[in-house]
Amino acid sequence: MLDLIWNVVAFLGVIGVLVTFHEAGHFWVARWLGVGVEQFSIGFGPAIFKRVGKENITYQWAAIPLGGYVKMYDRRNENVPKGQEHKAFDTKPLWVRSAVVAAGPLANFILAVVIYALAGMVGVRGVAPIVEAPAADSALAGYSIEAQDRIVQVNDEPVNTWTDVRIALIDLALDDQTEVDVALRSSDGGQYQITLPLSPALLESTDNDPIEQLGFTPWAPKLAPMIGGLAPGGAAEMAGLKANDLVLSLDDQPIESWSDIVAFLQASEGAVLKVVVERDGQSQQFDVKPAVVDGRYMLGIQARPDPSLYDSLQAKTTYRGFDALNYGVDKTIDMTVLTLGMIKKLIVGEASVKNISGPVTIAQVAGQSAEMGLDYYLGFMALLSVSLAVFNLMPVPVLDGGHLLGYLVEAIRGRPLSERTQGYVQQLGLVVIMMLTFLALFNDFTRFAG
Repeated sequence: MLDLIWNVVAFLGVIGVLVTFHEAGHFWVARWLGVGVEQFSIGFGPAIFKRVGKENITYQWAAIPLGGYVKMYDRRNENVPKGQEHKAFDTKPLWVRSAVVAAGPLANFILAVVIYALAGMVGVRGVAPIVEAPAADSALAGYSIEAQDRIVQVNDEPVNTWTDVRIALIDLALDDQTEVDVALRSSDGGQYQITLPLSPALLESTDNDPIEQLGFTPWAPKLAPMIGGLAPGGAAEMAGLKANDLVLSLDDQPIESWSDIVAFLQASEGAVLKVVVERDGQSQQFDVKPAVVDGRYMLGIQARPDPSLYDSLQAKTTYRGFDALNYGVDKTIDMTVLTLGMIKKLIVGEASVKNISGPVTIAQVAGQSAEMGLDYYLGFMALLSVSLAVFNLMPVPVLDGGHLLGYLVEAIRGRPLSERTQGYVQQLGLVVIMMLTFLALFNDFTRFAG
């Protein structure tokens, strides 16, 4: 329950900021170019908070926080006060209407630059791309890769974290590349390069980790299989296990590290396990039936962390001044290109529609990023701001991009489409948006139900 509340709060924080800036973009440019505004709303539906400001503009927070709107004077809506006809949106020149519509997505792009720059100043953290030695049956077994070698470049692009590696690989896949050059640095300081085949399968599902697709396994230090804590009322506590017990075996299978416990549990299929531990210098045996939590088998035990083991895995880059701004601009451009590439692949059927996420998934990721720290939360907010900008610029009626396309048609024809035609086009746009919404919610449901 606490996780749900945390996810909702983190989600509302992200959506509140992004929607406010998006609508503020429309609002500020409309006011600046002389368009009258009747209402500025964050959210849809009944108003939770409302006040009337200067020039009788109503500002409100509404009950459904999944968007917002700016209601401008428009003769077609019959909401233009007497004597204010010159401020009606529909009377303005084409360039003014286009500027007002484009200002929303532009505000989200600018916000992304600012947030990425702030994240850069806070310090961009991540896990260093240090690899495990490939297994004998791995596709990488024929290469001279050793444990704790570090990936330093992907196709001449420097990488500092596993996230950098993933983004670089997805970018190459979106570019229809079939091979990738990976440069690694060995523990003795020497550097070498290998060329690997790049499979388009990594775009087929969000479950496909590009790193695993390539054959790499992130290196992790061996953590002793000692119980550091137990979940109250969990399977292990109910069976009699205690903190500081050292797990020796599971079903007579010797256990040497915490990862052995995790791997064995997932292969157990929920069967009752014979757990042998060392307690006060003596071996004791317990029968424990794993519980199923989010589709995974769990004993309800926690490892005893040793922070010193993970120091070598930490990677953090901090930017200052103009370097932070440059980082914000570069990151926003990179994420925009990546988003456009993914949309293209979705349209032509080369990427799975399972990659489309709805509000439930977004809320979960928002909560997870907030738990990981301010830099992760800011990074997620910036990425979502880019996604919102790109989505709104899609040439779909009812979206900003659809309106801009209509203005382009008007500029070419010398006159707008008839109101009847515009009505049909708007209905088509609503159908498309409803279908995308249904698909996103369906993906959310199947992701969490299965």
